[in-house]
Amino acid sequence: MATCPCGSRQVEWRCQVRGEPMAYCVEWRLLGRSGGLLDWGCIGDLYPTYGHAAAAVSELLRTYADAVRSEDGTHWCARRSLDADIELRVWISDLAKAEVAAAWQM
Repeated sequence: MATCPCGSRQVEWRCQVRGEPMAYCVEWRLLGRSGGLLDWGCIGDLYPTYGHAAAAVSELLRTYADAVRSEDGTHWCARRSLDADIELRVWISDLAKAEVAAAWQM
């Protein structure tokens, strides 16, 4: 069972080939001018594939005037305008990998 980082949703998907759990979550953080966290959450449901999650990100970022991939490629940064004080950061989390990593740390 995969749990969204927000803790609001749980779902179980299995890879059709290997039977492994598969779930992706689109997470977001809203940052103020000084980089302080204003709000955070998850977008939509958990997604069965990375492609489904990427489509949700694409749909969300379509409404922003300034949206780019981060320099390290780990997330997207978006602003309503070039001089906006608030920035949205969005990324896709692979919950199956996160659960495996958490299990190793126990």
